[in-house]
Amino acid sequence: MTSPNLRQFLTVSTGHLRSQDIEALRRYTGTMEGDRNLALTCSPSEHGWMVSTDILMAKLDDGEGVQEIKSEGFSDEFVALVRHARDNDAWMLKFDADAAYEPGFPVYQFGTDNEVHREDETRPGM
Repeated sequence: MTSPNLRQFLTVSTGHLRSQDIEALRRYTGTMEGDRNLALTCSPSEHGWMVSTDILMAKLDDGEGVQEIKSEGFSDEFVALVRHARDNDAWMLKFDADAAYEPGFPVYQFGTDNEVHREDETRPGM
């Protein structure tokens, strides 16, 4: 029997992050100066970031909520990954440089907005 207290993670490559997402995550983890207006729980990990999606998920069905996420510097692609986490019952979204690409999502050269052509969907993003 599965415990009702069990929660899932979705781990994806940092290669899915646009430069603006990286900047926003750094701001939210306190590694970069700037305002933080969302009640977002985010922490750095060894090769990326851990993002609690519960606050973000509550905003996904509201156009104003999505706009609030984007006004904090997060991209449409970041919002789509949060939506994907929600659709897969994941309460935590982990971005990791050594993780596989998530099929169906664009991949960028780390720290840029240059989209990378992927022949192998499982290659790490950094």
